Amino acid sequence: MISPQAYTSVLNDNKKLLQLSSQISAFDKQKNKMRRLKKQIESSKALSEEQKTQRVDEIQKKELTLMIAVIKKAQALGIS
Repeated sequence: MISPQAYTSVLNDNKKLLQLSSQISAFDKQKNKMRRLKKQIESSKALSEEQKTQRVDEIQKKELTLMIAVIKKAQALGIS
């Protein structure tokens, strides 16, 4: 068991990371969802290769946008 002072110290040391953790969790959930969508698209027999490529590209752009948002939030908190 850790002392209350040690616990408080750990919380203070990791305060910025804790503020970012919910955004990281949300990003991770979205990333998993996008991975499943990409697999569905790639295995689809109803779509042409061009349509598959276009849809996968759109998903990857959304994923990058989410990633950039998390990175900007981390930078705003002073995390590098």
